[in-house]
Formats: sequence, C-alpha cells, structure tokens
Amino acid sequence: MFNFNKNLPNRIREGNIKLVKMRRFNEKGILNKLLVLYNSNLDHLYYWHHNIKELMFQSIIQLKWYFNLSCSTCYAVYNDGKIAGFIEVGNIYLGKGCEKYCSLTFLLDKDNSNKGIMRKCLMKLEKIFIDHGIDVLTASVDVENIPSLKLMSKLNFEVKSMDSMLLDDMVNRCFYYKLQKKIRTNKIETPVFINQSFELEKCA
Repeated sequence: MFNFNKNLPNRIREGNIKLVKMRRFNEKGILNKLLVLYNSNLDHLYYWHHNIKELMFQSIIQLKWYFNLSCSTCYAVYNDGKIAGFIEVGNIYLGKGCEKYCSLTFLLDKDNSNKGIMRKCLMKLEKIFIDHGIDVLTASVDVENIPSLKLMSKLNFEVKSMDSMLLDDMVNRCFYYKLQKKIRTNKIETPVFINQSFELEKCA
C-alpha cells in the first residue's frame, strides 16, 4: 500500500463545483457540515450505511474515527458554495502485473442528485489520478443503488465480481457489485472483466 494522498491537490474546481481536501481532521467547520448533511440523508444513504451502527454517525468524533480507520483522504464537495457531499480516496495498492489500484467511495445529498455533480467530480479526479500514475479505479456499489450504478456505467466502470452471502433461508443474496475502470492503457492488461450489464439481477 502506498500513501500518495498527500500529493493530491488541496482544492479542485470544475465550474461552480469545488472539492476541498480535508488535510486535518480538526477542521470542525467542514466536519459539522458533513455531519448535518449525513444525518439529513440517512434514508437516501441507506445503500452505504445499511443501518450499521458504526456508520450511523452521531458526532464529529465518530466521523474522525471513521476517516482515520479507513486511512482515506476525504474531499468535501461543494456546489454553488454549499456542501453537497464527499468523496473518499483510498491508498494505492498493487494488483496483478504491478498495476496501481485506487478505490473510491462517494456520498451525495439527495437534493443535489441528478445534476451531474458527482459525474463531474469523478471525471476531474480521474484525470488527476492518471497524472499520479494510477492504472485502475475500483468501487463497490449496492446492487439496489440504481442511480450510482447508472452513474458508474456512464463513466465506463465495469462489473468485475459480486459480493454475496448465504442467508438463513438458504438464499444466496448478492449485496455489492465490485466495479473497475482501467484509466491508463499503456500498462500490462488488467484481469479480464466479467461482461455484465447494469440491468440488476438478483443472485440465484
């Protein structure tokens, strides 16, 4: 694992959208805004937290705990000067062929959906990641989170695998799609992607 996050830009702008890198976790102003945004979107963000107690943030301390535990870099997303969500950027890890992989997680306020905000943010970050030598981007998306799946499809992410679990009724339930996108083509080929559309199908 490689910590390249310190080399990422502190501020990124795309039109009226701005990404602000949270370099220090004592930035209470941003953390307070993130906490308010999160708690006002609990239903909308169910696909991310799934009512897991540790992800039902109730305080800034819990937010700090999560970000420190994940060892990720967080960008607060602003639209027209107001906070609209955040993006987590994981550390680099090596895959087959020594390609550099980086994971992404994002949350967007329900009142800011369907405006192209997250698409513009991820496209901007992708260009930056290419400049930093990242070869493959990865993301995990809930199988029922159709808006996020449509977004990732538009950004040319592909399904590589699925996470599933055998439930008490002996039904194999698929929970997450593991998505990948190769962003640099001058490297050794990545493992072959599974050809699967984003038409959601339950695991049999």
